[in-house]
Amino acid sequence: MKKIIYILAIIGAFTFSSCESEVSFLELAGQQGFVFNGTTQDIQTYIGQEAYDKFKVDLRMPINTGDNPPVLNGNFVLNEAAIYDEILDEYTFNQSYIEFYLANQNNEELTLNYMAYFWHYGIDGVFDTTDDEMTAEEESIPGEPVYISGDAAGNFTIILKTQVAPGRVDVVAVSGKRVVNGIEDLEYAYVKYDNGDPDTGNIEFGVRIIDGDFFSEPF
Repeated sequence: MKKIIYILAIIGAFTFSSCESEVSFLELAGQQGFVFNGTTQDIQTYIGQEAYDKFKVDLRMPINTGDNPPVLNGNFVLNEAAIYDEILDEYTFNQSYIEFYLANQNNEELTLNYMAYFWHYGIDGVFDTTDDEMTAEEESIPGEPVYISGDAAGNFTIILKTQVAPGRVDVVAVSGKRVVNGIEDLEYAYVKYDNGDPDTGNIEFGVRIIDGDFFSEPF
């Protein structure tokens, strides 16, 4: 698959607009004694109740909990993506896919490294050919952890915050079930978490995407 991705992983990093008074979540967590143990309460503490409810209630996104997630080190593709419309309560299939690059999972800290790349099939409408177009890339905010929760049955959820644009932060959730030869029922969702304007509020909308054939192959 796209070998160039490994180079783009360095080029496309999202960053905060910084100032000396900013305090990262890691620093704040250390000050307040926050420890992520994979519980519902931990997830709610990290992303807030409103964002959690957006995932669970409005988007119907599965959020798997637990402190024993399966090891996900590797690369996986969510293909034939179907986008969920929470208002119409229906899915629209389109010719697109997401590549996930996961590494350095630490099940003591329940953290891992995360990158995702979003692709369109291109003019020929065929998956993984030379005219495929990368439409976006995504990683965690520098200095913030990517958390993973899950159980011994292979169910997992990855939670992270990503800088989409100056002044906008999204919360991302990726869920599924790790099996021997891939991931079953891989799903991706994001919630617009912080628009940078306290006058208009933060949680505005969310998007949920599922794997069209309900199975994610490693590559």
